[in-house]
Amino acid sequence: MPGAVREPFFSGLFYSHIASELRLDINSYIQLTNQLNPPLPSSRVKAVIMPHAGHRFSGVTAAHSVIACESYFDTLLVLGPSHRIAFEGLSVNSVSAYRTPLGDVPVDQLAVNELQSEPIIQYREDVHAQEHSIEVILPFFQTHFDHEFQLVPIIVGQLNPDDIPAIIHRIKASCDMSRTLVVASSDFSHFFSAADAQLMDQRAIELIQAREWSRLVNEASTRQVEMCGLAPILITGALMDNMQATQIDCLHYSHSGQTSGDDSSVVGYASMIYS
Repeated sequence: MPGAVREPFFSGLFYSHIASELRLDINSYIQLTNQLNPPLPSSRVKAVIMPHAGHRFSGVTAAHSVIACESYFDTLLVLGPSHRIAFEGLSVNSVSAYRTPLGDVPVDQLAVNELQSEPIIQYREDVHAQEHSIEVILPFFQTHFDHEFQLVPIIVGQLNPDDIPAIIHRIKASCDMSRTLVVASSDFSHFFSAADAQLMDQRAIELIQAREWSRLVNEASTRQVEMCGLAPILITGALMDNMQATQIDCLHYSHSGQTSGDDSSVVGYASMIYS
């Protein structure tokens, strides 16, 4: 509902519902990431790919994306996939804020309203109500950055690649991109063996780094690669190409079996940055 606050639906499921525990957990992922000493970019990060799984499975990989970013941004534009409701196009959310146990993240109402001037971008409350791909990543930014920021939440449904130019035009017209960090929220392969997952995901990472977007779509259609957030990644890639952020680095890869101990069926996670 426009003007309402979106309450956290997955608090206590994907992450702790207790603020002190949640902050402690995320700080532990950030500390582990710092100990791994990942190579950080020499130029400013303009966009990231990061996972949206349960924090205990993907927290360290997600932390890699977050610590690579500087605090220049005052707007976080998150593109996430729809896991529960099939629909055409994109859906923004007109709520006043997204709430997590760490506090409220205000929604940039001006940007959300302007985005809807593109017919493929609409407001659908049902798409956002029980969708985790935006909610789950917000506590990482709330913990790591001590400044306030606004959120532009966008869930991406079924996407015609021919619509991407109009989408990125509208995003650039609606947001101050010099002050906006773009997040493509996505996990990688789902429920393959660890060995197969790592091969598939490495191939997907290579295609993203090569900016081979058509080939990525083709190989995803035949399940040679798999990402639940393929459409958000395609939009982000085209947007970054348009902004000449053509350096794409993979900072970290992991899979759920490394936490669960079961390598027979895993989900893959990658941290990638555009600069």
